[in-house]
Amino acid sequence: MSYEIDRVKVTIKLTNSLLGTIPKSRAVFSNFIANKFQEAMEHDLKKAQKTGEKVLFADGKEYTAEELEKRIEEEKASVQDIAERGWTGFLTDADGPFILPHMIRGFLDSAASAMKEYGQIKQLASKVKKGVFVVTSKIRLPKVDKTMEIDPGEFPQIIQTEYGPACERALRAATAQGPRVTVTKSDVVLAGAKLEFELHILRNTQMTPAIVRELLNYGRYQGLGQWRSGGWGSFEVIEYVLIDAKGNPIKESKKRGAKNSGELVAGTEDTEDVTAVDVD
Repeated sequence: MSYEIDRVKVTIKLTNSLLGTIPKSRAVFSNFIANKFQEAMEHDLKKAQKTGEKVLFADGKEYTAEELEKRIEEEKASVQDIAERGWTGFLTDADGPFILPHMIRGFLDSAASAMKEYGQIKQLASKVKKGVFVVTSKIRLPKVDKTMEIDPGEFPQIIQTEYGPACERALRAATAQGPRVTVTKSDVVLAGAKLEFELHILRNTQMTPAIVRELLNYGRYQGLGQWRSGGWGSFEVIEYVLIDAKGNPIKESKKRGAKNSGELVAGTEDTEDVTAVDVD
């Protein structure tokens, strides 16, 4: 079944620094992170087989075992490998560091779970999972500056390292042997950085650009990356623009889901600008 989509260009600005989530060890990534990702996708696949639904990646592409293996291998190749244990960072390639679309998709799922419903729309998290996709394959982060001086007053808990800014902190846990403290370190993207990505919102799934814009406001309270429950990785939306298939802004319209005159909602695209996405 084909669905028409609304495309939205989104720019967010970090209001608190973002901590890296990827172990800077290919062995750790291969033995733990990649396996967990594979287990999660296989769980979704078994569930979908019972309901007849398709399993989709965060960018909307249909799940296959071959595609999953390809993506895991690509991620492994993007992991920095250093000797020090307990250090997390970001995926990186020749063009610099980046995060993957599932981080934004996961955030939207969390925001929808917190909101639960929007007007007459119930089970909002389920609607987001089926109707909102992040199509930017690599969401670029600023290039690492290994020479800048870190002002401890402006960026507490952040130090400069040979790999760039990092947050070093103690993690406390209660174990059978008693309390334990582990020192961990994470690469940092400093507050003020801007991230850009494109969303595709499937029409006829009850999701609209206006609803998704409301979900993104949750980023003020719980953002992206590690330690987000402590406020790290929080952000604000500074641009939210409806675009056509060529990436050009299109005129605002108040026809679909507007709550006030200043809110951007979906307009009408010409037929050549409409993309058909096969989903159930």
